Amino acid sequence: MKRIAVGVFLLFSLYAVAQAQAVSSQLMAISDELKDKITREMPGWAYRSIEPIQGSKNVIIQHWELGNMALRIAVIQYDSESRATEFFNDGKYHLRLEEKAAASRGIELHLIKGDLPGVGTEAFTWDIRGSEAVAFRNGSFLVFVSLVRPEPNNDAHFSRVFAAHTASVLALK
Repeated sequence: MKRIAVGVFLLFSLYAVAQAQAVSSQLMAISDELKDKITREMPGWAYRSIEPIQGSKNVIIQHWELGNMALRIAVIQYDSESRATEFFNDGKYHLRLEEKAAASRGIELHLIKGDLPGVGTEAFTWDIRGSEAVAFRNGSFLVFVSLVRPEPNNDAHFSRVFAAHTASVLALK
């Protein structure tokens, strides 16, 4: 019985270590710095971490709430800047493709709202479920910021403010 208990303990320990290694130490430091910065700069917003989809690597998700508003920040770290650029451009391409597909059905759809200069290396605002969100790339990092509640919400103010805070933390890395 003791051997089984030790075996189970070791199995769970190895699983925990493997899960902890799914996020780089650099990304964990960024998460901590971002949490500290937003807590300091945006008083009243409550923070909690969200577990990424099982099997994800180098992804952090922060959830922030104030009253009836909820906002999420997802930061993904890629192995290289070129890989992050490729995924960023692919995302934009697929949004444009969806716009064209809707247009071919006679539906006017504007998912990409416009470029957002001054945030990261490249950035744009886009429509996600009736709310404006921000996507940006800074080096090997991709960041997605969206106001998830109330829905819909066309006010991009908080998405832009939280994106700017995230970009300033990433600029130091």
